[in-house]
Amino acid sequence: LTVRLAAMHIIANNLFIFKSLADPILARIIIRKLDREGILLYEQNTRKSKEVQILEDVMQFLVMQYQVLDAKKFYNKKDELQL
Repeated sequence: LTVRLAAMHIIANNLFIFKSLADPILARIIIRKLDREGILLYEQNTRKSKEVQILEDVMQFLVMQYQVLDAKKFYNKKDELQL
């Protein structure tokens, strides 16, 4: 049992190290895939555009943009039905 716990602890630590190293790389890849307008919007919405980006911040931005576009699409359909 102690060996299993030790092994689980080592695996958990390695995953944490991997995640902390991978997050900024993944964030940068995602940001570079945005179009020019998306990059400008992201830079306007982030408080730390000159620092290394955190994946969580990038994902929150993408979710927010999805919600904005989804709401816009919904209201456009609603306006079309009223015409």
